[in-house]
Amino acid sequence: MSDQCCAICGSRKTADDKDPAVCQYLCGWILEGWLGWNARTKKVAIRDARAVSLVSTRLSYPKMIRMARWLGWTGQENVVGTFVQPTAKKAKA
Repeated sequence: MSDQCCAICGSRKTADDKDPAVCQYLCGWILEGWLGWNARTKKVAIRDARAVSLVSTRLSYPKMIRMARWLGWTGQENVVGTFVQPTAKKAKA
């Protein structure tokens, strides 16, 4: 079993062994780190509190990008790779 998991749906399986960044369900980022598409549940996944305002209003995609940039988003649009290394747990003293 891999140490990595999909940042959107949590799956540990990849779609292709040659490209370990792609989730088996083909989840993808709409706004990297903020909004994603959870292909397993077929729902938008909100990963940052500031992104709530983007989905609660009916903005066109270009306006949503501008609003996200204004709110401080610095990621990329439409990124397919969603696999991340889990953060190391802190050792207890």
